[in-house]
Amino acid sequence: MSSENATAIADLLRDMIGRGFDAQHGILAVADGGKGLSSALTEVFGSHVVVQRCRAHKVRDVVSHFSAADQAIWKRRISKLFACEDYAEAVSIAEHIHADLEKINRSAARSFQDGLDEILTITRLGLAEYFAKSLSTTNIIESTFSSTASMTRNVKRWTNGDQRLRWYAADLAEIEPKWRKIENYTRIPTLQRAILLEVQRVTDPSNANSKPRRISTK
Repeated sequence: MSSENATAIADLLRDMIGRGFDAQHGILAVADGGKGLSSALTEVFGSHVVVQRCRAHKVRDVVSHFSAADQAIWKRRISKLFACEDYAEAVSIAEHIHADLEKINRSAARSFQDGLDEILTITRLGLAEYFAKSLSTTNIIESTFSSTASMTRNVKRWTNGDQRLRWYAADLAEIEPKWRKIENYTRIPTLQRAILLEVQRVTDPSNANSKPRRISTK
């Protein structure tokens, strides 16, 4: 199922590129951690995508391994990690959390460790102060999906795929005036510079750890 999702998502991303979406200078992708999406992002954008894993999904995944009585404890500890704006300190906090989880619940520890580097992307790039609230979770797009689902819930039969697309386009046009600018939107040039520097670091041939991959349009 993940491979099927990856193919569909990759086709969508390539269609976006075909319609003018430019990722040459790097993009930030906020993702929920799904294997299909992660695979498609890497396949299409190669080294030009910087991934921030959704922190809200991470918290839910980790605490799901605990009883209701213990969930609040771990939510607070992980929230403290996410509130930290210094990357070195955040890494130290994460290591302590993981070590403690290993002692009491290895499943939770594995869940916490999975994709941890991407969970801290915003922090590592020095952007937590400005964008941790807006760009560390998928809440923005999920709110939009929820609105379109609400508008189309009474449609019992779709004639064809084009009809579905027209409905969603109309729904998005109706929702758009309600959208607000992200917090600290005036700092977006800072975000752009940080992403560009990260892409340059990853693609730098003098970097022994670099494994540059080009954008794929086919």
